[in-house]
Amino acid sequence: MKLKKIFISSLIVSSVLSSACQVFSSNDNSFENYTKNSFKPLSSNEKISFDSKIISSVNKFSLDILKQIYKEEKDKNIFISPLSIFFAFSMIMNASDNETLNEFKKVFYIDNVNTFNKENNLLIRDLVNKDKNVELDISNSIWGQKEY
Repeated sequence: MKLKKIFISSLIVSSVLSSACQVFSSNDNSFENYTKNSFKPLSSNEKISFDSKIISSVNKFSLDILKQIYKEEKDKNIFISPLSIFFAFSMIMNASDNETLNEFKKVFYIDNVNTFNKENNLLIRDLVNKDKNVELDISNSIWGQKEY
């Protein structure tokens, strides 16, 4: 139930924030350049392993979402990307505090937000740069207005 409340709250926040989004035109390559240049490859001393906390967090979160959707929509065909939801929620988590932040920490199975953010960054950079023959663009973003 808490996951459902956070999901609904996140959709509301996303809707509100979308009014503050920068618009990229189809003739403008700035979005493409932004996504391709935002995630630098991991350096030789950086690594993400299958037994890291972030991988465990992603897996548990993904299973929770899939279980919840199955429970509520088991007679329907539904396609989702738990990892995309995870990345989007992790951005929203960083804009939260107090009770909401504590709920996100429970949903993500984490204790330390700073460690989570560092490992999340490593994961994204690793996925985007995993194979030079595969192009993966992750383009979740939150764009706020300067007045807020």
